[in-house]
Amino acid sequence: WEPSFHARFARKGLRLTLTPDLVVLHRNRYSPSMFASQRRAHGAEFGADRALTASPSRRIILGMAAPAAPLILLGKVIIRTVRAGWLGRAPWSAYGYLVWFVLNWTVGEARGTWRILLGRT
Repeated sequence: WEPSFHARFARKGLRLTLTPDLVVLHRNRYSPSMFASQRRAHGAEFGADRALTASPSRRIILGMAAPAAPLILLGKVIIRTVRAGWLGRAPWSAYGYLVWFVLNWTVGEARGTWRILLGRT
């Protein structure tokens, strides 16, 4: 949902800047189940934010299209992977995790969308 934050910054007259000398260190401390849970939470925020900014008819379309979202998102990932020449470079077990994480994201996204559709902001 980062685009919504960027839009909020811009409306307030703020801007994001690049600081080339800044160093960020991230140590992955997530188990696969923790990461899947995070994907659901982020997906829910994204879905709710997108639904809040959509017209009422678009909200209904988003809600009805939710069951197709895993295939659409997975298709986009696969297309980008093929175009970049990366398909097959990761261990095949990684693709199972990819599907699991995509499913978690899209379940969260659907929940967030439907939360707004049902008026539970």
